[in-house]
Amino acid sequence: MEGLKKIPVLWEIDIHNIWRDDLLSWMVAMPLGLALLLRWGFPYILKAIGEYFNQELMVHHPVLTGFFILLIVPMVSGMLAGFLLLDQRDEGTLMVLKVTPLPVSTLLIYSMLMPFFSCLFVTIISFYLAGLGGIGAGVILLSAFTAAPLAPLTAMTMISFAENKVQGFALVKGTIVFWIPPLFTYFLRPAWEHVFGLIPLYWPCRVYQAFFENDPRVWNFFVVGFAYNLVLLFLLFYRDKNSKEE
Repeated sequence: MEGLKKIPVLWEIDIHNIWRDDLLSWMVAMPLGLALLLRWGFPYILKAIGEYFNQELMVHHPVLTGFFILLIVPMVSGMLAGFLLLDQRDEGTLMVLKVTPLPVSTLLIYSMLMPFFSCLFVTIISFYLAGLGGIGAGVILLSAFTAAPLAPLTAMTMISFAENKVQGFALVKGTIVFWIPPLFTYFLRPAWEHVFGLIPLYWPCRVYQAFFENDPRVWNFFVVGFAYNLVLLFLLFYRDKNSKEE
């Protein structure tokens, strides 16, 4: 409990580090800018593509817009938290914390909670900024909760497998390929549904899509997806915790 009292101090330090770094401060505004772009620019892109291929694509607009929010916002939130952790490693902050009363486990718990709740909040705001408020608060909230673990999962992946910010950025950039399966299965389900379920990014999109299809399994998708991503997150958590305590 004593360690948890230090969380506001850690939050204050992170805010200071974000605003002094041009890249990180830009990343804070990126999801909201994306939401506005999806609201005002994406419909024109869909119409243009639809006219070229003689297809009506606007019927897919609410689903695809939600997909992009659920894929991009967690990644950006996770990258932001991951870069902060990598900066602390580069500056030797993590080594200093080993000789302070603050347990390493408290730092790691904070490092998961911060991107989780940041992602949850920004995802909800992004849905409304993108003009999707009409789909209902319940749909938005449940989809955002399914996506929220992806942010700390991204951050933990960066701190576990990257040595610096350059490697961290390259690592996350490589995960863009995993954006394809949720979009792919939207048009070609159900053949690949269970295969792509191994990809964490799949589940928030599947929950969101289930609402539009009136699929009675929506809560099943939520429980499975949320639990699966939490399992992956805690595996990385204990791996990183053990490596720091060595």
